[in-house]
Amino acid sequence: PKLSVMPNGQLMLVIGGSEYQEKKLLSRRTQVCFLQPGMKAFTELMPVEIDEKIRTENDWLWRVSWHEGTGYGVVYEIEHKTSSLVKTTDGIHYDLVTPLGLDGMPNEATVRFLQDGTMCIMHRREEKDKLGYWGVSAKPYTQWHWNPMSYRLGGPDFLVMDDFTILAGTRTYGREGNKTSILLGNQFGNFKSIYELPSGGDCSYPAFVEEEDRVLMTYYSSHEGRAAIYLVEILKRTAGHRGCLHTFLLK
Repeated sequence: PKLSVMPNGQLMLVIGGSEYQEKKLLSRRTQVCFLQPGMKAFTELMPVEIDEKIRTENDWLWRVSWHEGTGYGVVYEIEHKTSSLVKTTDGIHYDLVTPLGLDGMPNEATVRFLQDGTMCIMHRREEKDKLGYWGVSAKPYTQWHWNPMSYRLGGPDFLVMDDFTILAGTRTYGREGNKTSILLGNQFGNFKSIYELPSGGDCSYPAFVEEEDRVLMTYYSSHEGRAAIYLVEILKRTAGHRGCLHTFLLK
């Protein structure tokens, strides 16, 4: 499940929805529901409507991010092993912006924006070298510049602290097994792992909330025998010009 706040103040929940018959997958359609300000319950789930130019019976819109009144997300098309950038204004209907043109079976992807409106995408890949890819594009977001990252990703999310500091979380893969890691990078896609959180096995899928002096991060992990959700408090220390982020303290 992925939450986002729409321009009208509604909370939007996006999830993957799958239809099975006798344990055989028949179709997959992303579902959406909404929580209006002041209400105590979400609306009923409904399927999103993907642009017919790319729609199949096995699509997944993984996360939506809002910018200047428009929501953007990446649909990964499992059957075709491709992914496309789409946009919406109501959270239900999604128009094609552009195919993203990545190979290696691209799937989970997070969209965020720099201060000048540049769109950034952190994209997981599952075939070939399996390295994650970092992409940037100026409006209208149809021309993309991609660079391979130094890490294989799993459930990536990131937060733009400023144009020079990007805080990311993902599953990383090493000799000692899977870990949920915090990465620090920049708009050019240069990232370095700065901390491995207590984690292992099936893990990752972080989310971030930024406050004035800290960042709250959630993730899940199964290293203690049963899957559980964990909360991390990251204290910020700033120095230098333009509020550049230099160090973190984790609790």
